[in-house]
Amino acid sequence: EDEDEDEELEVQEEEVKVVEEEKKRKKKWSNEGCFKTVTKCPKCRASWGHHLKTEGREGLYSLFMQGRAQVHCLQCLFEFGALTAGHVCPMCTKPFDYMPSMYNRRITHKGSGGCGGKFGFFHFEMSKGMEREEERRAQEEEEKRRKREEEA
Repeated sequence: EDEDEDEELEVQEEEVKVVEEEKKRKKKWSNEGCFKTVTKCPKCRASWGHHLKTEGREGLYSLFMQGRAQVHCLQCLFEFGALTAGHVCPMCTKPFDYMPSMYNRRITHKGSGGCGGKFGFFHFEMSKGMEREEERRAQEEEEKRRKREEEA
């Protein structure tokens, strides 16, 4: 029994450490030098995301940029994610290749035509309830898409 109690205490201590580390990680991030970068539909090249503030859904930008949500173009209704979207440097307005692993880092716009500008990606705060709602919505849309593909 003593071993079980020791194991249980170790597990609880590990869980507390994980929660504390997560809190520290969230507190450390500063939006200084960060931008809500211009994101474009890969099909029609229309800008996406300008409507989020008026809808009170700016947190969707964060989920999208982390690769956790797909979105629809307001112009052509094409569905896309962060990997297929066009991304534009906030310094020189030239395109750059984006990966969701870049979201929690500050990057330098290098490569052909890169301006050398350094920037990060804006983190929008989102309540846990709103985050769950957005993820539920994304899950429902994914299920609908799969059903359509199966029926076709």
